[in-house]
Amino acid sequence: MKSLVFLAMALTFALAAQAAPEMTSIPFTNWSGQPEQVEVRISKPSGVPGQEKKAAVVVLHHGGGWDAQTTQQYAAWLNQHGYITAETVMFKGRSQPGHLHIPKVFATLNHLARMPDVDASKIAVMGLSAGAFQSIYAISEWATEKYGEGHRFAAAVAFYPSCWIVKKLLQNNDMGRFKNPQFPDHFLSKFTGAPLTLLAAGQDDYDSRKPRMCAEAVELMPDARQKTRTQVHVFENATHGWDHGHTYSFHEPLACEGRGCTNTNRSDPVTTAAGKALLLSTLREQLK
Repeated sequence: MKSLVFLAMALTFALAAQAAPEMTSIPFTNWSGQPEQVEVRISKPSGVPGQEKKAAVVVLHHGGGWDAQTTQQYAAWLNQHGYITAETVMFKGRSQPGHLHIPKVFATLNHLARMPDVDASKIAVMGLSAGAFQSIYAISEWATEKYGEGHRFAAAVAFYPSCWIVKKLLQNNDMGRFKNPQFPDHFLSKFTGAPLTLLAAGQDDYDSRKPRMCAEAVELMPDARQKTRTQVHVFENATHGWDHGHTYSFHEPLACEGRGCTNTNRSDPVTTAAGKALLLSTLREQLK
């Protein structure tokens, strides 16, 4: 009973610290040069607006899609600690090709940068799984110059990226059917220098449960400056999707380093809380 009361109090506090979220449609130009609209949920800390501009975070969902609503917990957490958040609807249901979404990510950045209560120099990006890739791509020099409209992300945090894919991208290795056809070769050869933090799962089936996979990816970075500005934190006993709120398994062609196997996402409230705490401390340090 005490635990239920504490949970209710914590939820009430989190909701009180978050003003009513607002869905907005943002215009952008897609890969083909055609105009489109991307939906974004903007959330702000509650209370009387102050004169000081606030830092902001673009929050990107995983391959299960926007409908899974996994990002909402991060928006509430960040709002509780004074950040404005923008959750980008990259796609509604199960995964769509990853090369489609970078224009949407930068449309969100550019929208935030124009908001009067946002400090345009303090906008970070964080992503989960499929969104983790976008957060890494978003601090590449190529993507920033092509889509940033003069703006850039000040920091990036990637939650459980599949680092075997990151390794191949950094090596410009043949990705076969997984290659993003819209991305130029060597697009990760140069970064903007924004600090990057990788939060990895030691028991991630995508990376064949190899805890050092993300560290090995960082070692392959051709951009020496970015290598020094990239950190890896491994939750040794966690699996992919530790924050999804339920445990489930499915066959995944990208798992086991692209060989295909069963991937298990195990719900892990302890790691979820630790990941949020690390996210907050990272942003406080990098956006100060």
